[in-house]
Amino acid sequence: MPQRAIGRDDGKDMTARRQRLYLEQLFGVRAAEQQAYGAFPRMAEIAGDEDVTAVLRSAASETEIQLARLNALLEGVDPPFDEPSPSPVELLHDAREVLNGKSETMEARDALLLRSARRSLRHQISGYESACASARRLGDFRTLDILLLSLDEELATDSALSEIVSHRSRLLRAI
Repeated sequence: MPQRAIGRDDGKDMTARRQRLYLEQLFGVRAAEQQAYGAFPRMAEIAGDEDVTAVLRSAASETEIQLARLNALLEGVDPPFDEPSPSPVELLHDAREVLNGKSETMEARDALLLRSARRSLRHQISGYESACASARRLGDFRTLDILLLSLDEELATDSALSEIVSHRSRLLRAI
């Protein structure tokens, strides 16, 4: 009987592991979207700068749509684990500080909100990129199209937030 090489599996085991990883990625992205869905509207309400408020409101609306897409994709699918995996970093920690009244000035509050939103978006972007790669590898092109749409929206929001940060930095240097 030939020995299997260490780390190699037959095709069925590998496919099952890839599918499990794919589901973990999809449920992980949904957990990140749920966290953002709870925070972005509140963040938009307390932002002082109208540009920050507008981008956060837009992000909140997009998050609601993205969450609905993910819920539709995962309807009737059992998660491959007991609980959605928590984020490795507390992505919205800065926002929680602001929401709890711990920032002193409007500028400091908006800076914390921007940092928190960008951190959350980058986490979501990374999750979508990983899920897209798995969908492509597994040939799930219907889901891939949906994930790519959400990824494009996340990238656009991150770009808008990045522009606000860059503009603020230029203003601070001019003073």
